[in-house]
Amino acid sequence: MEENLLGYLLQAEDAETLRHVENYLTAHPEAQQRLELLRRALEPLAADADGNAPPELWVKALGRIAEFQCRALPFAPAPLSTPLQPRQWFRRADAVVAAAVLLVAVGLGLGGLTKIWHQHGIVACQNNLASFYRGMHFYSEHHNGEFPKVEAEPPRNLAGMIIPILHDAGSTSPEMSVTCPANGHRPPTNQSVQELAELQVQRPALFNRTMPSLLGCYAYNLGYYEPAPAGASQLCGLRIDASTSKEWVPLMADRPPFQESVFSSVGNSPNHGGRGQNVLFLDGRARFLIDRGSGFGDDIYLNRNGRIAAGVSCDDAVLGASWASPAPHVPE
Repeated sequence: MEENLLGYLLQAEDAETLRHVENYLTAHPEAQQRLELLRRALEPLAADADGNAPPELWVKALGRIAEFQCRALPFAPAPLSTPLQPRQWFRRADAVVAAAVLLVAVGLGLGGLTKIWHQHGIVACQNNLASFYRGMHFYSEHHNGEFPKVEAEPPRNLAGMIIPILHDAGSTSPEMSVTCPANGHRPPTNQSVQELAELQVQRPALFNRTMPSLLGCYAYNLGYYEPAPAGASQLCGLRIDASTSKEWVPLMADRPPFQESVFSSVGNSPNHGGRGQNVLFLDGRARFLIDRGSGFGDDIYLNRNGRIAAGVSCDDAVLGASWASPAPHVPE
């Protein structure tokens, strides 16, 4: 429980963890003393605050510590013949932050820092998914309420094609990343649907190598089939005005397990160490789920027939990685 003291002090833990910490503090007076020492160490920050610090700066700082904790230090360079003049870079707040971080690092150990680093990756990924939602919302406003749709026929029959679709609509932005921020940053491609369609015909081998990277570390909704006249089935996409419970309809998420461009039918996304996946829902909120269920208990990466394909009904949501296709619905 000691590793949660900083999160408790900054109110950065979930409600259940905060409750456990409070119970721990009640039962352990010595922990209250350590918490008070940590609070006093952080008090000088308020005096030097300039109001311009980015949100979650503390999470990013501790995340960087966790990232480099185990890296070997490089050899020191040879001393210069002319000594450098000292530079007054640090304000008082900087020195206090450094001391507080060192105190916390020693107290928490590598395990606590690793936990904070993973939490930082989850939050950064949720913010990235939110930027995608803004782009998709903009797209829907100019396409009669429809979100980008993966079609049944080429060239828009692969999930990754939503990226050039958004690009053609002017809905992408540099802050978007098709790589989960836990794994780095890579902005969406600036290729158009037409350019990729020509590449598919003229240079199919290059197209096949390009396609898996379009949607990167994420998966997108493949749509669903619904009955149509004459016994056929019609592939439908999602709409912003959907009548279903939008808070449980997944639109986009971390990509599921994969190996050499092949889906696995089990396991959480590797983006966050297999602990779970961030899922962006139709209402615009991103949540971290510890399993592959969406709230209804069904697998968000497989349809009810156990296939990587479009849903078999409007309440059967399936998210596919860049190379996934809705595929024709074949009744069981």
